Amino acid sequence: MLGNLAANLFVGESLAASVADTFADILEVLVAFVLAPSISTVAELIRPKPLMRFLTGGVLAPVTSGLLGMTLLRVQLNGYSRRATTCLRAAEECECLQNESLEALPEGGEAASFTGL
Repeated sequence: MLGNLAANLFVGESLAASVADTFADILEVLVAFVLAPSISTVAELIRPKPLMRFLTGGVLAPVTSGLLGMTLLRVQLNGYSRRATTCLRAAEECECLQNESLEALPEGGEAASFTGL
């Protein structure tokens, strides 16, 4: 668990994304463990009940992990999209102000004469 968290942080993921990955991985292991049939040999997987439990765990564990991971990352990405929208609006306002100040320049004049330098 700590190794997974440390590896995610080491490669540059945010703390929130690293924790989300770690929780999703823990959930996957727990679901697989709960659904794993109690058998002593591989030959027992021929019986329908242990085989179905094994297959259900093999499918359900990664599905639940993936759904949790997607949900947690979607929440995190919504935060990024809000911040990105705010930044884009600020950039658009800055561009509008620059255009207005350029329009205020006298024709043929230079920026230096406009600013009084």
